[in-house]
Amino acid sequence: TVFTVPILWWNYQHDWASFKHILFIGSGYTGILRRFSDGLGYHLSQFLTISPLFYLAIIAAIFSSIILELRRGNSARSLLLCLGTPLFLFGVMSFNGHAEANWGVMGYVSTGILSVMLLTDRENPVTGFISKHFNVRRFVRIGIFVSIFMVALVVFHAWIGLLPASLEKDLGKNDRIIWETRGWAGLGNHLSSLMNEGDVIAADTYQLCALLEFNIPGQPSVRYLAPWERPTQFDVWNRSYDDLRGRNILFVSSKPLVPTGPTLTTIYENFSHVQELPSYEVIYHGEPIRKIYVCRGRGFDPFEPRRLGPRSLFYSDY
Repeated sequence: TVFTVPILWWNYQHDWASFKHILFIGSGYTGILRRFSDGLGYHLSQFLTISPLFYLAIIAAIFSSIILELRRGNSARSLLLCLGTPLFLFGVMSFNGHAEANWGVMGYVSTGILSVMLLTDRENPVTGFISKHFNVRRFVRIGIFVSIFMVALVVFHAWIGLLPASLEKDLGKNDRIIWETRGWAGLGNHLSSLMNEGDVIAADTYQLCALLEFNIPGQPSVRYLAPWERPTQFDVWNRSYDDLRGRNILFVSSKPLVPTGPTLTTIYENFSHVQELPSYEVIYHGEPIRKIYVCRGRGFDPFEPRRLGPRSLFYSDY
């Protein structure tokens, strides 16, 4: 409880930004099919990330503990069960909108302890049958082996690349391992060669902003610049774009910057002139698998043709 006080205090001072952010991006879809597929995808990612055997053990322990607590209370198990609330919360939210696999990770600390307590307790009336017919040591050995194997597989794929370039072109961002480990250092050097004095670097996703800040030599500040209302941590650090009026922006995106159309809103019209610059190709097994587009937008105007920021989810407008 003590460690949550700074988080609650910061949110209280910033209009409960973290809570609204999670609720906002976790409720973006209204279609039943999309919600159902998102929910299944979330739980499948938990199954694979935590390790299949440990995940099943934790789920069994949670439901067993709930049944047990209805029959007779135990303060230690009740506390561990309550600390695992994030698993339940995001497990349910995943069927209402997109939820990231890492959101509920803190719930595994207490529920992991709870699963060990229940599955090794032969006197427990709920899990006693399982415990008496369950080789715990063998389960742990197999669970550890599976966990190490999966981690090694991910590391090996990030290091060498197990899939052919033709398949990686089709997968794109769906293969987060290659997407997040390939090409960023080279992109940083590419942007450094394109920068002019006075340029401000900006990108249209917070992930790309963070990667650019880390990989561009000198680690300059990067601004999150997008017309849509989804807030990010970059909106907390810079609440508006007013200080960028009249500046030249070196804009980076995984998609080319094009004029606003019937189905797509962009920041193209907020520049007096947009100059296309050489894009950067990410090379994988000697072949280009994706492009990062770069342009220089001159004379940025955050007020016309529409005002950009501050994002209303965090702060009141002017």
